[in-house]
Amino acid sequence: METGNAEKSRGIRLLHWGLVLLLMVLACHWFRSGGISYPLLAAYHLVMLFLAGQFLLGDYGIDLRKGNGPVGKNVLWGVLLGAAAAAALGVIVLCLALLGVGGISVFPWLGRPGCLAQNALYFLQQLWVPVTEEALFRCYFYTVLLGLLHHRKAAACLVSFLFALLHLVNNGIWFQFWVAFGLSLFFFWIRGKKRGNAFLLLTVAHAAYNCIQKLLFLPIGYP
Repeated sequence: METGNAEKSRGIRLLHWGLVLLLMVLACHWFRSGGISYPLLAAYHLVMLFLAGQFLLGDYGIDLRKGNGPVGKNVLWGVLLGAAAAAALGVIVLCLALLGVGGISVFPWLGRPGCLAQNALYFLQQLWVPVTEEALFRCYFYTVLLGLLHHRKAAACLVSFLFALLHLVNNGIWFQFWVAFGLSLFFFWIRGKKRGNAFLLLTVAHAAYNCIQKLLFLPIGYP
């Protein structure tokens, strides 16, 4: 009887994960087919954040709101780690540009078309998208795959691959794939060093990285 309940519970967990993956695939197709407005993008992220939080809590007993530790400490370390990741990417892109591979656009937001409100929404997006991505990838997907593979490094690498693949599908740029893959592994390294729930720390680090990188420079000319 217990074995049957365990199999049923596992089946429900996989069904939930499959639902999230299906919604993600459909959203990627939707985005690439004709773009999406900020309100619809925000609605999509809210739905995915809700599902990740509910499935983590219901299927695994993990509450993203608890066990994060002091808010101030998480914010401080998150900003520092995100800035370090952005600086590392900046050095890599600059070195590649000096070698004649790709290029770099400094302060790209100055040349962004559109009104002030559109630019403000763009940078606001860099703050709230990481909330969903961290809940989905470094928390929910990682928990699911860890339960299936029983190997932390393998689960982290597979999640990082899925995270990078999402960026490749959305942008069509292989350089973004490798940047996203490396960034995800760095975030998993942070997660491994953090005692307790790392959701808040990872979210702040991801948001800081996004804002600093897109505010200061943009890699260009990559396939």
